[in-house]
Amino acid sequence: MADPPREEIAPEAIPDLTREALLFPAPRAHVLQSLARADTGGVLALGYSAMRGYGNAHPTVNELRLAEAEVRVQHPRGTVSPRPCAVRDHLSQCT
Repeated sequence: MADPPREEIAPEAIPDLTREALLFPAPRAHVLQSLARADTGGVLALGYSAMRGYGNAHPTVNELRLAEAEVRVQHPRGTVSPRPCAVRDHLSQCT
């Protein structure tokens, strides 16, 4: 699948979603900024719900980080190629 043509845009013309409302049809930069902000909130909500306890236990997330690390796994029956996981908990497999 070919990438769509790049839209050339001057840095001062990049919209700021925190200062300007998203009106459709919106430029690509505005839509991508909206998606990125929504994704951050979704990841924060997943993290909060995963560590939240029951009753009055409601911890808060002070800092959310993303890191990448190279992993090598030796399996007694051969090699395993790990794949990135978006969400993992004790009830589900890698998704």
